[in-house]
Amino acid sequence: MKVLLVLFGILATFVQHSTSTKLIVKSIPNKEEYLKSINELRRAYAKDGRIPNMHKLVWDDYLETKAQLEDWSENNVSLRGSRRDGNPEAEKLRDDLIKYHFPFSKRKETMNDSTVFHMIGNEDFTPHQKRIGCAPAESEENVSGAMLKFKTLCFLGPEGTFDSWNMPRGDPGSKCTKGYENDDGLCTLVEKSEKVSSGESLENSQNGTDTNSSGTNENTFGISLIFLLFPFVVLLGIFLTSFFTVSIGKQLNKEEYLKAINEGRRAHAKRAQIPNMYKLEWDDFLATRAERGDCELKSTSCRIALRDGNAEAERHALSQLQYYFPDKKRSELIDYYGTYLMNGHEELTPGEKKIGCASVTTKQNEDESLTGYGMFEFQTTCILEPEGTGESWSMTRGVAGSKCAEGYENDDGLCSPIKKSEKVSGGGSLENSQNGTATSSSGTNEKTYGIRLIFLLSVIHTMF
Repeated sequence: MKVLLVLFGILATFVQHSTSTKLIVKSIPNKEEYLKSINELRRAYAKDGRIPNMHKLVWDDYLETKAQLEDWSENNVSLRGSRRDGNPEAEKLRDDLIKYHFPFSKRKETMNDSTVFHMIGNEDFTPHQKRIGCAPAESEENVSGAMLKFKTLCFLGPEGTFDSWNMPRGDPGSKCTKGYENDDGLCTLVEKSEKVSSGESLENSQNGTDTNSSGTNENTFGISLIFLLFPFVVLLGIFLTSFFTVSIGKQLNKEEYLKAINEGRRAHAKRAQIPNMYKLEWDDFLATRAERGDCELKSTSCRIALRDGNAEAERHALSQLQYYFPDKKRSELIDYYGTYLMNGHEELTPGEKKIGCASVTTKQNEDESLTGYGMFEFQTTCILEPEGTGESWSMTRGVAGSKCAEGYENDDGLCSPIKKSEKVSGGGSLENSQNGTATSSSGTNEKTYGIRLIFLLSVIHTMF
């Protein structure tokens, strides 16, 4: 039985899982198909109406987030909103308006109306829109006695006006903007590729497969390694049962919890265009402080984040994220950092670089003084450093990971410490503690741990 426990513990080092509680927001069930259907409508309209500058839309996570939060703050400036998937009355009006504005003689009227009204139906066909993000968002309005109901909200960018309609008719796809080419009537972004040593081309960032430097797929490598080590693992378990069942269990829980938080930060940085979001590193001292609540609310060097909340706490966090999402709310958000715990924002504060957490139950709003919500109950307390003010939220939006401080580099949307290496006797290099690899509390990093494990297995194999 002990052998099986050890085997399970060691195999678990190759398995990833998430223990975090994520805020739940609604998403389109099948984004690819939904996007494809919109682009097919745009292609058909371009051909029917001889629109020469109709561009193919690509999905944009930032616009999706704005749709999920129903953030209209940039409407008619750098994007346009489009209500879609309506009831029969809404779809009839949609078809009628598309037909009404179809003649070229109506173009001037169409452009003028767009400055005042939501152009139902025609929003989806604005030629120079290139990005789109959608989310389920039910709405209804009464128009001339007809109750219009919609199930979906989309935001399209980058055009906030209808100026791209001011183009003479012509062959579809014949008037594409720079960097785009005709793709059967739609202006499509020109794909870029880079040459590899074999002379073939490797499509950049679109193949979705991670490989190591030898070209071996990492998943295949992991499975092969498990089967190779299987007999040795069983032998090792006889001698090291107690050590591994305790230390691996503790290490995995901490590392996976941190990983889940960082993945949440990375996702938010990409979706909200936060250019200065840092990758957090675990700090045992902060974990001890979290257990004791050692961080003042008005401290300038630390923040408390309450996590793993009940449904009411999560609902409130989502509401806070929605309220403070627009740029115009940033100054208010920063001001409130000096007075309140900012539920939903604390673990997303861009400038934080270290974190430590402990299992501490905290209850808030027990008297329901915050109207509209019941009691909040959190299971985990974390302390983050070095920022206590929220000032890092003042950074202008941009590409995730593009505004890192000196000593940090973009790591898929997060600012991570630049990897440093030092020479060892064998002429190779040993990654130091800043390589972003999670470590146990004893300071042993995972790569070193793996090398030691394989060496120990080899010795046992020789002995037997």
